[in-house]
Amino acid sequence: MATLQPSRLLQKNFIQDWIGFIAVVGMIFGFVAARSVLTISMFVLFLNIFWPLQFKDTFKTWKSNRFAVLALAYFLINFIGGLWSVKQEVWYDIVMMHLPFVILPIGMLTVPFDKLFFRRLFLVALYAICLATITISLVLFFLNMDMYIAGIQQSKMIPTIRENDHIRFSLFLVLSLVPGIAYIQSEWKKETDRRFKGFIIFSLITIFVYLHILSAKTGLLVLYFFIVLILFKYFFDIGYKLKAFILPPVIILAMFTLAYFTLDTVRGKVDYVVYEFFYFMDGKPLDYNYSDAGRLISYQIAFHEMKDHLLVGVGTGDVMMNMREGYALLYPNVPVENQLIPHNQYLYSLLAFGLLFFPFFLGLQIVPFQAKLGKTQFFLNISALLLIVAMLVEAMLQVQLGVFVYLFFMTIWYKWKLKNG
Repeated sequence: MATLQPSRLLQKNFIQDWIGFIAVVGMIFGFVAARSVLTISMFVLFLNIFWPLQFKDTFKTWKSNRFAVLALAYFLINFIGGLWSVKQEVWYDIVMMHLPFVILPIGMLTVPFDKLFFRRLFLVALYAICLATITISLVLFFLNMDMYIAGIQQSKMIPTIRENDHIRFSLFLVLSLVPGIAYIQSEWKKETDRRFKGFIIFSLITIFVYLHILSAKTGLLVLYFFIVLILFKYFFDIGYKLKAFILPPVIILAMFTLAYFTLDTVRGKVDYVVYEFFYFMDGKPLDYNYSDAGRLISYQIAFHEMKDHLLVGVGTGDVMMNMREGYALLYPNVPVENQLIPHNQYLYSLLAFGLLFFPFFLGLQIVPFQAKLGKTQFFLNISALLLIVAMLVEAMLQVQLGVFVYLFFMTIWYKWKLKNG
């Protein structure tokens, strides 16, 4: 009797590969256009792990991935934090928002980034969506350029994605540069399609220029930190070990100076930051109307509230409640609509979880550096470093789009295979 054999398509992961890839494109599109599409695509990607012939291997890989395991632990900490939270409805919303920490690390293992064809297709889809969003943003900007340039000096930004979250969008764009640079480093010499090469270069340059027009401070900070890392590696690899420490800061200064004198948006943002700096240096009290002052006020209140909840924190659902109590005590003149959670993910996590559970969050940031992914490791390290810097000035894991940006750019590298460049 003939033995029944699985179809060739299933044997080669054909269906799983395409579902994984389409789900990834859906998540990127959902990020810029519709959160519902982002959520649906995440769950499709999660369901993609249950193909019978691949589930065992996928689950085994997930168990050996320390980042994925700690991501699950981080979700459970947010869940357990509800036990001592008063605001149960807030706790529930936060737990639901952090569900991607369970489903994305394992779901992304089904995306065929280990295959050159899908890596090339991914770059095309990624940059096509980025360029389309940038085009719409620039059209709206140029139609009312004077208004938006004036608004930047009051920390009001030009339109970006559907949710108009310019901070998360700027971080997404910076992190999207990393796969393009990785492809250039690994596959460029073997790439024969000039149109594809031209598209990649055009996309990288356009994103770089647009980030300056957008002039989101967090995005520019992370962008120039990224450029420093890339330049340092380049000069170090070609044997300029001393110059690797000298040239990158000089090049960065020259680039930013050029941007300042050629782009009104950059000049407006820099002038705004300088004005804030001297305002505080004159000894004037912190004014919540200024964006950086609002951050500093949130830090001060977080430290104040933390003193009475050092061990287990205030609970997942009660961070904002405790911050409002701190505002009422220390800054009673700040309106409720201007009161912020701590604009620093590390401070937020300490306030929410306390010293007992904070090491799990810290470990989540450290384990990617120990992944041992060969030549891919450098780009995982860069992504991890960029996100670490971003979380110093943003509580990015407290909004759905921030959770997606963080997990997406941390997990794509675990199946990305690089060759010698």
